[in-house]
Amino acid sequence: MIRTRFPKKMTLAVGDGANDVAMILKAHVGVGIAGREGMQAARASDFAIGKFKFLRPLLFVHGREAYRRVAFLVCYNFYKNFLYVIVQYYFGFYSVFSGQTLYEPWVYQLYNVCFTGAALFYWGITDFEFEKSKLVLEPLLYRVGLEGRLFNMKVFWGWQLYAFIQAVLLLFVGMVFPQLAAVANGRTFSFWASGHVVYFECVLVVNVVLLRATHNWTGWGELVVVLQVLSYFLFVYADSVLLTSGVIAHFFDEFLSSCTAWLGCLFVFGLLLAEKAFLDMCAQLGELRKTKIYVCSQEGESLQFDTVKVVEDSLSLVPQRERDEKQKDEETKYYSQFNDETGGDYLSQTAAGRNIVQNDEE
Repeated sequence: MIRTRFPKKMTLAVGDGANDVAMILKAHVGVGIAGREGMQAARASDFAIGKFKFLRPLLFVHGREAYRRVAFLVCYNFYKNFLYVIVQYYFGFYSVFSGQTLYEPWVYQLYNVCFTGAALFYWGITDFEFEKSKLVLEPLLYRVGLEGRLFNMKVFWGWQLYAFIQAVLLLFVGMVFPQLAAVANGRTFSFWASGHVVYFECVLVVNVVLLRATHNWTGWGELVVVLQVLSYFLFVYADSVLLTSGVIAHFFDEFLSSCTAWLGCLFVFGLLLAEKAFLDMCAQLGELRKTKIYVCSQEGESLQFDTVKVVEDSLSLVPQRERDEKQKDEETKYYSQFNDETGGDYLSQTAAGRNIVQNDEE
């Protein structure tokens, strides 16, 4: 009935007996409690718990964090694959759409397997945005899932736009600018060497973006990210040595020869760190705006409160304390007028009236 009336709402059903099986199966998410009434509800549910009190951590900790991690991973996977493919699309303008590939085929296949995959698995299992105790005690943090803040069309296409902008930067920093400067032997930076510098920049950028999204720093996740990035040099070296007839055979020295290209990598890395610092600063300013509120009283006095409820009035914002006092005066006036009209002592007979009388006597 609820799903029919509100088709866009997500429903949750909790039950502990055989009579709840139909409800659990009908809801989007079913939780069964294994107890005295048997195991029928637990077997038919998506999640089974031993006691009803475990429902709170199931929703506010594991449910909330699972939604956050899955939402991030979906957008991130599309983003990281879109990035290293769209660079080749931009290269088409540079090569007059000749169909020339930018990466060596064997190295190209290792992007998801070796250069970006392991850290993603580790992050998806171990990352928590807040302490578990904070998630349990502050249910408002659960609103990110109820309101769909982390996964919607705006967020998804924002990630793709981010990849579009980064791809232009990586192509120019890794290929266009290094080919304008000569290397140590007096020649220009070769095509395959610059193409694999662009590839390395893609690997570096997507790993740093994942590192920026990490909330609990244990050292192990960071180690996996560093190993993924460094493994790129190992595989490129092995490819250039073992594949003697390939397009990048014995090119590893040339791959490392352009100071301009590697300074560009440092520039990209520094730009990502600066972007992270800017976003953190904006977040802190947002928190300051929430915790320090400047209001103006009706008399024109400027007041500052660390945490204060403000009520929007017709002409000004007044603190909640003044609002309560004003409401109390209006209630006293109303009850006094009611007593005058009825001739009774209604003010002292009601609970609200007794409180008002008691406060006036004090």
